[in-house]
Amino acid sequence: NESYDTDVEEDRVWYKEKVVYRGELPRGKYNKPWIGNITALFRLPADLSLTTVARYRGPYTLLENTGKTKEVPDGQAAINPLTGKPVSEELPIYDERDRDASVVVDCTLRWKIPLWGTTLTTTLEVKNLFNEKVLSSKKTYEVGRQFWVGGELRF
Repeated sequence: NESYDTDVEEDRVWYKEKVVYRGELPRGKYNKPWIGNITALFRLPADLSLTTVARYRGPYTLLENTGKTKEVPDGQAAINPLTGKPVSEELPIYDERDRDASVVVDCTLRWKIPLWGTTLTTTLEVKNLFNEKVLSSKKTYEVGRQFWVGGELRF
């Protein structure tokens, strides 16, 4: 089992045209995709600074529920213990999915303003600057472009 906190999966699913128990599915690859970060810091005039971080994640394959179901043939169907007849059931289909490599760029612009003997720092952060659509597991996308504005007063 992949976790100490959950029970062994006893649900049946389709995988490669066979009915198997979820606990019998092949374990995911424990190798993580290559991940690399590049950071660039720029000091600009008027106490402005710009920080840019580019994150690269290499391609990878994962095993997931496709969201589709398929009916179990009578020869593999579960048997009703009261009637002794096969039970009609549809099981989820699991398959391997490839995920492409992705590059996501984040930027932060800071402006330090001297103010009556104190320093006011304003910040504008843009996460996922180019609004890359990065597919994660379960047919969902990672968060798109976000804007964050902040301020800090030091006295």
